Amino acid sequence: QGNAIPNTTSFLFGSGSYSFDGTGDYIKMNITGNKTFSGSDTISAWVNLNPAWGDFGYVVADGAGANVYFNIQNTKAIQISWDGQVTSLTTTDTLPTRTWHNIVVSRDNGLGTGYIYINGKLSKSGALSYAPGNCVLGIGHRYTACGGTGSLYGFNGVLEELAIWNRTLSAKEVNDIYKR
Repeated sequence: QGNAIPNTTSFLFGSGSYSFDGTGDYIKMNITGNKTFSGSDTISAWVNLNPAWGDFGYVVADGAGANVYFNIQNTKAIQISWDGQVTSLTTTDTLPTRTWHNIVVSRDNGLGTGYIYINGKLSKSGALSYAPGNCVLGIGHRYTACGGTGSLYGFNGVLEELAIWNRTLSAKEVNDIYKR
């Protein structure tokens, strides 16, 4: 569900991607964060930011409280949280527009550590706690209500090859995704 636009002319792999204009485009996943995320998880996506990038935008968010999220800040830095912003990690590296980037974010529950990779290389790691959410998962924005209504902080760009694993990928696996 949602109104993100399938894009069959601007893509990196396969036969398409999804375009988001930052103002209400999204993909609604009819699953909740507590059914998706366990504390040891990985989210990967190829992203291409539009030149008109403004405010920050969510790539993935677990509902209104955004317990688990992956967003791109207005500075084009990447931020993640697995506990509704009690703890978060933000890169100092930023993403240029009009360029494809592979972003992989993960958390290891055993170590309590989060990781952000850009194009196969570790950009940031550090302590990251976990608090499961039970809201509907959104792609390309964050819902204003837990049940999956309303939209905040839309992503402005193109997303492709979004994947979620219920485990922490190794650095080698992350690099393999980038080099594919």
